[in-house]
Amino acid sequence: MNARADFLEARRSGIGGSDIAAILGLSKWRTPLGVWRSKVDPIDDSEQSEPMYWGTVLESIILDEYERRTGRELLRDCKMVRHEKHPFLVANVDAITTCFRIVDAKNARTRDGWGEPGSAEVPDDYALQMQHYMLVTGAKVADLAPLFGGNDFDIYTLEADREIHEMITDAAADFWRLVESRTPPEPISYEDACKRFGRDVSGEVEADDKTYAAVEVLRSVREQMKLLEAQEDACKTEIARALGERGDVLTVAGRPVVTWKMAKGRRSFDRDAFEADHPDLAAKYMRDGKPSRRLLIK
Repeated sequence: MNARADFLEARRSGIGGSDIAAILGLSKWRTPLGVWRSKVDPIDDSEQSEPMYWGTVLESIILDEYERRTGRELLRDCKMVRHEKHPFLVANVDAITTCFRIVDAKNARTRDGWGEPGSAEVPDDYALQMQHYMLVTGAKVADLAPLFGGNDFDIYTLEADREIHEMITDAAADFWRLVESRTPPEPISYEDACKRFGRDVSGEVEADDKTYAAVEVLRSVREQMKLLEAQEDACKTEIARALGERGDVLTVAGRPVVTWKMAKGRRSFDRDAFEADHPDLAAKYMRDGKPSRRLLIK
């Protein structure tokens, strides 16, 4: 097992800082069901994505800059820490200062969700991650050190919040009971629902008032979407007529508001031609897709 695989295996033994926002339903990237599946039925995710790879590569550089700017000495290569009273809470911190101050390096693309440097205004998932780390380790202060766009460095400081720690502990305890009993959490998105209830079933279920209301809202939303798509097409047609063959930039008071320029054609695989020229080879590599349930309004 390589180092990353070892790290992932250890992380599955508890709830880490990167899990807590999803468990609380506050993550843009993960859901409670996704975290649950990673604990009870882990897939081979030892391969890193590009953002994860560059985050790992830049971590030491960001921490070096933190040391240079603050003058604080860092202890790095920290081992996983487990909460003394709640062993299902674990933390893998990037570094900690000799004065017991947690430091976490972030490779951020933009400043969206970040406040003034030096403040505690950071994206919710990062704020919860730092509070989780302070809860597990007992640290009172945590610094987030983001590098924005590869060339803009700042430091944000958060202090331990007892109320948030209690919220994290309660939510994590409830969630870990689901992990131990192998009971999946309720889906919070349609994608989640498909993953949990995607198997083939049959039978009729009488709708309660809440569910029937959802059906009617969905019907209305889809009708509005059709109207909006028609309006979109009409507006695009009007703009295209105005530009026509006269130009490719539409302006208002000299300010560009719309462009209609040539784009490079998309390169694609001609499946029909390949099947016609190489039917045996095409059949060899043909795979049936996994069946899925379709939600249709009658």
